[in-house]
Amino acid sequence: MFGVDGSTGEAQAGAAGERPVILFVAAVSVTLEKFVVPIAEALHDRGWTTIGASEGASLVAGFDSVLDLPAFRRRGLLPHLRAFRALIRAIRAVRPDVVHLNTPAAVALGRVAAAVARVPSVSVIHGTFLEPRSSLTLAFGLVESLTARLSRVTVVLNEDDARFYRRVTGRRRVLSAPAGGAGVGLSGLGRVPGRERTGAVALYLGRLAGDKNLDFLVRAWATARRSCPELVLRFVGSAVAGDPGWDPPDAPGIEFAPWTDDPLSEMQDAAVVVSASRREGFPLTVAEAVVAGVPVVAVENRGTREIERQAGADAITLVKCDPDQLAAAINSAVAGLPRTQFREALARRWGREATVAFHVSVVGDRFGPPPSSWPESVN
Repeated sequence: MFGVDGSTGEAQAGAAGERPVILFVAAVSVTLEKFVVPIAEALHDRGWTTIGASEGASLVAGFDSVLDLPAFRRRGLLPHLRAFRALIRAIRAVRPDVVHLNTPAAVALGRVAAAVARVPSVSVIHGTFLEPRSSLTLAFGLVESLTARLSRVTVVLNEDDARFYRRVTGRRRVLSAPAGGAGVGLSGLGRVPGRERTGAVALYLGRLAGDKNLDFLVRAWATARRSCPELVLRFVGSAVAGDPGWDPPDAPGIEFAPWTDDPLSEMQDAAVVVSASRREGFPLTVAEAVVAGVPVVAVENRGTREIERQAGADAITLVKCDPDQLAAAINSAVAGLPRTQFREALARRWGREATVAFHVSVVGDRFGPPPSSWPESVN
């Protein structure tokens, strides 16, 4: 529908015919690729014109067209202002029927930009700064209280966030998604592990960023290793644009591998999957490990509490943000916390099909044409 212009964010509107238009906005391209593309493809099949916008969006396939926004995630006030102006220009040029906002930085800019351009928006709350309490908590809560109602619909991933947004926007504007992102990918779950390990492995799988509490995880592992000298801490992941840098320590017993397209093989080869993050909306790596029946030990946060709420206390071990507690839980898992069979009911509840269908229904029911106007191929 329009070309990419990474320097200015300018877009040229084209004739969309009778197809409604949805503009998906995220801070970085990996969010578009991992979380948004399956939803966009499903909406395209139902007659929508789909546009993806983010830093580096031109690297992502799966949309009818894309727009590269100036980089702004965690880059200060001026980059945010440049991205805000580019986004307003794009919305006014494209004239979408709805703007779909993903990730906190894009939600913060996109709500206001869509309101200025007088286009309705959907905010998907992948995470908040409401927990743990810090200097950001009060500021975040105040800003959300003032701006959340600018979105026609707010989608949340856990009950704790749902309670907050119901208070500030009203109950009818808040909907709860089945899972985070585009849902749990089910390919390969339950297969036989691909390789044998001679030692116990605690696996961290995800973004390598300081805000994932990884220094704390290393301290807890060092404590656990006093009781289990063969315990290996394996990091598999990479950083995302704008993340505070973090590198695994070069120490005996710590392994590192870059991000893999086969995370389930890594999970099934580990004794336990670990997460130390204190702020999550609905951590998909944790959910995938739970579905696969792999033991999981995680620091308690809004997202891990939601997973425990739905899966049960036997599916995941939650601990306070205390290195001794985390170390003890890791040791218990390595010593023989039993694996379970593939959790089929959770796979259906959190799976990609159910999650994508939910997001499609939010957009279609609130903003789209009736099913009778869909292309014949999907009627």
